[in-house]
Formats: sequence, structure tokens, C-alpha cells
Amino acid sequence: MVINIYSKGRYPANTLSNFAPNCFDFDGFTNIPCMEAFLQSLKFEDAGEQQRVLYMNAKEAKAVGSAQKWEKYLYWNGRKLERFSKEYFSLIENAYSALSRNPNFSQALVDSGRKVLLHTIGKTLRRNTVLTWWEFTKILHKLRKAVNRKGQER
Repeated sequence: MVINIYSKGRYPANTLSNFAPNCFDFDGFTNIPCMEAFLQSLKFEDAGEQQRVLYMNAKEAKAVGSAQKWEKYLYWNGRKLERFSKEYFSLIENAYSALSRNPNFSQALVDSGRKVLLHTIGKTLRRNTVLTWWEFTKILHKLRKAVNRKGQER
């Protein structure tokens, strides 16, 4: 079985979407409303503008971020990161790890069972997006394994 993740999908696909209103804390910022806002904020070098986008809802963040041109570099908390670097991917993994502490997101990971997670509306090439479909689903599979392991330890 397969779960195709997108915001208008059925549970748990919709809850695993970057558009889902799953608040999380990360790197000194609290109550980030959704992963989409975090991802779109990475396109802004200016700290004030980045923080403004960081606290938008998913739809607003996507609209503002889509209008922002970027090529090789993204930014986080005063750091310039090359899109293709291990440092960048580590930042993304750490943000998703923080998101996995949200009980709704975590439960959706558990409820996805052992199904293959896909995101068919996502982009394939890293140069065209801040997160490809395959990077996204790789992270989710890894998080699901970690969340399930934690659940078994209790």
C-alpha cells in the first residue's frame, strides 16, 4: 500500500503534508505554524523577512516564497547554506526531527503503518525546489522508524 502525501489528502496524508498546521519549535524559534512556512523562509537572506515568512500560514508562505527568486543558496538564522550541501540537508532533517515532537504529526507517522510514503506532486530536481519529493519521503520514513522505536521503548 501507498500513501500519497498532500494537503487535501485523507488522513494521515494530509497531516504529514508540509501545509498541515503542525506547530513546532526549532532552533530558538517557537510555535512555527507549519513546515511549509519554515521551508519557504529559507529563501530569504534578510532576517526580518525570514522571520515574517516563518510565522505565516502555509498558503501565505507558499505564495510569498514562490515569488522569491533563489538559485544555489538558502539561508537560516544568519547562515548562508548551499542547497546541495550536507549542512543544508542536515538542517532540514533537524527541522523535521523537531516537527516529529508535535503529537499530531507523530501520530500520523505511526498511523501510516508500514505503507510507502510518496509525494507525487513534489519536484524531483534539487535545483528547482528547497525540498524534493524524494528527500521529503526519505526523511519521513526515517522519522517514522524513530517514532515507532520510541513507542516500543515505552
